[in-house]
Amino acid sequence: MGNWLERTAILDKIKKSMGEFELSVFDESYGWEYVQQAILEHSCFDEKSLIILNGLPTVKGKDASGSRTKVLNDLKKILPAVDGDKCVVLNGITITSKVFLNAVNGTDGKVQVKSYDNMVPKAHAQGNAAQRLMGYFSEREKHIEYNDAYLVVDSINYNNKEVSLDKVFLMAKKIESLVGGRKKITHEDVISICSLSPDFLIWNLFKALDNHNYLEALTLVDKIASRSLSFEHEIAMAVSTMIWKYRLLLFVRSSLDKGLQTDDIWIKLQKMVKWDKAGSGMKRYSLPKKTKKDKTNISMYSRPAMNMLFNGNYGNTASISCYSQEHLMNVLPITQMCLRKIRSGCTEGEIRIVLEILCLVICLKIPYENAREILKSNYCL
Repeated sequence: MGNWLERTAILDKIKKSMGEFELSVFDESYGWEYVQQAILEHSCFDEKSLIILNGLPTVKGKDASGSRTKVLNDLKKILPAVDGDKCVVLNGITITSKVFLNAVNGTDGKVQVKSYDNMVPKAHAQGNAAQRLMGYFSEREKHIEYNDAYLVVDSINYNNKEVSLDKVFLMAKKIESLVGGRKKITHEDVISICSLSPDFLIWNLFKALDNHNYLEALTLVDKIASRSLSFEHEIAMAVSTMIWKYRLLLFVRSSLDKGLQTDDIWIKLQKMVKWDKAGSGMKRYSLPKKTKKDKTNISMYSRPAMNMLFNGNYGNTASISCYSQEHLMNVLPITQMCLRKIRSGCTEGEIRIVLEILCLVICLKIPYENAREILKSNYCL
């Protein structure tokens, strides 16, 4: 179960350990009775046999509606009876039934079940995906610094809550191809590979805006446009994230200016909750979004998100030191205007102009009033 690259590596090890063998591969397109016979039958030539199930076979007839349950129940009974020269691999089939797993794991070591997580929560990326990436290179006698490993993870996962380990290890393959026989993976190696990712480009765009580097911001906008599958979607997501970020920055900046400490700011931030829409039509209304487990309100911001404003990642300047309260009070409404303009239906060229105006404002290159008038005008684009 889980990530493709690790499973493929395990299959390669199994094949090498078996030497010469007869290979049979089945999936959902095969009937269960046929596959079951292939698992249980004895080889006429005393050959080793490797049977790979890339999907659970189907059951036909009266048991078709409970096909998965029947196949798992049958597997639970027949796997312990498999010959010693035969290996059965359930490849990429998600099985969470504790009854099944406990039954097959208690067969004197003849059956082994190993789970490979494919999606890792982003909150655990530092201690999980980045560490796995370091382990990948360590097995190949190569070294990558922890911050660079985390940078790889972050570059492919800016807007998502989970990290795909397949994507992480595919990035590892790219880095491995770049460095060749060199043992040390440098920060420059990581940057050159990560810069191909649209998420990484957007992340760098935010960094350029924090530093008020207008020319770098424009260069990154051009790169995003040339490498994104859906430019409008990528930019709309980026501007939405800007609104989320600048709203948080404004709250924290104004709180700091009033003399509040970080712990006091966090107490106030926790009271800002996410809202869920319910009902329909004229009876549509909003309610605080709650957790499924204990039904408590979900905060709009997390403590790590707030802490990131004070700590510049990868040697970058902390965002909170880049903006004054007055600047943020002008940037936030203009960012909201830009998002409405983009979503109203614009060509790629028009979206570029809107984004350039936003970059000019954030980088303090044009007055707020001028930008506001341009965005309000029906003839600005």
